[in-house]
Amino acid sequence: MPRPGRRRARRSRAGARPRRRRDLAPAQPSPLAGYSFAILEALILGLYLPLVLLVVPINRVVLWVFVFFFTFVEAYVHLGFEILPRWVARSRIGKYLGTSVFHNMHHEDGAYNFAAYFTWWDRIFGTIHPDYAERYEAVTERPLFWRRPPEPDAAEPSA
Repeated sequence: MPRPGRRRARRSRAGARPRRRRDLAPAQPSPLAGYSFAILEALILGLYLPLVLLVVPINRVVLWVFVFFFTFVEAYVHLGFEILPRWVARSRIGKYLGTSVFHNMHHEDGAYNFAAYFTWWDRIFGTIHPDYAERYEAVTERPLFWRRPPEPDAAEPSA
């Protein structure tokens, strides 16, 4: 027989507040965050490849290279740590590549930086975070092995 006091405690708002605060708190993403999908989203994202393979003949080796490359890139953009050198974002081609800093800023503020692989849609629609270039420069200022993950609140002055 359930105890009424426990049921009330589970339904109370006080029991739900810490969970909500924890869920809404900005956190560094993990490399596995790119594979955390809702069931419907996973079905939609997982069905495109078999449908494409029914229409377009693709060599098995090319298919495996494609899958491994995009698996690596998905883990890289969710790394929360920049491994690319500074000159990459400054190059003509590099400014269209999604970087770990670029996508990490999306996890801090969901209104910007939606791209994971290429940034041209963010450039077209004006959704690149205004501080992205400065943040990338600050993160890549140090050599790779002395870098630290970017701090989301470091740019904001404390009150």
